[in-house]
Amino acid sequence: MKERILVASMLLAAVLTACEMPLAATPEERAANQIVRAAYQKSDGPYIWTEGGEPQKLADSVNTTDICISGDGSAVAYRKNGEIYAIRVEGGEPVPLLGRAYLDTLSPESGGFITINQFDFSADSRYLYFNTKVPDGQQYDLYRVDLDGSTPERIFAPGEGGNFSFSPDGEWMTVFHTGEIVLVRQDGKDPNAAFAFPENAPVGSNGPQIVWAQDSSGFSVVSYGAKTPGPQPMTVWFVPVQGEPEKRWAFQGYPGAILSPDGSRAVYFDRHDGTTDVHIADAAGLDTLYASLGKSADLMEWAPDSRRFLLNYYQYREDSPAMINVPYVCAPGEALVRLTDTPTAYPAHWVDARRVLFSGEDGRLFLQELANPSVLVDEGLSINAFDFTLLPAE
Repeated sequence: MKERILVASMLLAAVLTACEMPLAATPEERAANQIVRAAYQKSDGPYIWTEGGEPQKLADSVNTTDICISGDGSAVAYRKNGEIYAIRVEGGEPVPLLGRAYLDTLSPESGGFITINQFDFSADSRYLYFNTKVPDGQQYDLYRVDLDGSTPERIFAPGEGGNFSFSPDGEWMTVFHTGEIVLVRQDGKDPNAAFAFPENAPVGSNGPQIVWAQDSSGFSVVSYGAKTPGPQPMTVWFVPVQGEPEKRWAFQGYPGAILSPDGSRAVYFDRHDGTTDVHIADAAGLDTLYASLGKSADLMEWAPDSRRFLLNYYQYREDSPAMINVPYVCAPGEALVRLTDTPTAYPAHWVDARRVLFSGEDGRLFLQELANPSVLVDEGLSINAFDFTLLPAE
């Protein structure tokens, strides 16, 4: 183990001092026939950008935060002063979907100022789904509202809903609450308590990572028990939409492990003595020490093809004592390399197996293809949050 740590540390030192560009994309990856449409906020309102075009302002609106775009790219929803609005990309005025007066009707009998917790479009882009929270925490409810602004429909009462995730075909969704995952159709029919976590498992209120199979036949999830000193047993389960959960493989790791989209690998951190060891476990039973980093690092996400993942490493700026977010591209069996040619980048998200959309410093949004210079999408973002979807190229 000490030899592996030493080798990984030397490898990292060499990488951090080199001026390498990210790993080159394969011809197959470059053949993807899709373009990016991104939604983001500036001080004067919500904007979209479609790859190959110019930024487009959707509405005059100040004090906006949080934004999402529908899967078909036709609509955007955003939060303004605690309320939710939607607007069609082709034009028109913003439609108030969830106003303060309506939200107050959802307050529990015990009282408390209610706010929207999670909101996102359904897979068919027809509805906006949302759940709520009070100062004490989530209500674990679930509603949906049509984009025309009609009265929202309750799908699950408080305590029965929670954070949600849609299957690729839009037929099913998972809903997480109180240590279990409910599998239910998009309209709330046929609910089934499909998977339960062991008692006292440290699963956060937002729920676990849900990895849907591309054919929508089910989803994968990593399960573990109560937190203990040192590594603990982690199990990868596949939960079909029809049938019982299937145990696929297991490894020794730590909570926070991120599963690859194909369910064959998991990356996790082992933090000790001011060091963060990055491990990659796989379904074949191998556990590889990929790199040893400083204490301040976070996992981000796997690429859609499960070949690479992003890792955020906090480093000191050369010109100040401030720490910045520096993402690296990691691939099993290959050296990690700095993702971007900008000083910092956070958040950063894969848009496909070869490109990453990220927010740089000073409110700038970039798109970068592996092994190529970053392309400035827009500047002047008021918050570093953004959302995107992929559209067929014309």
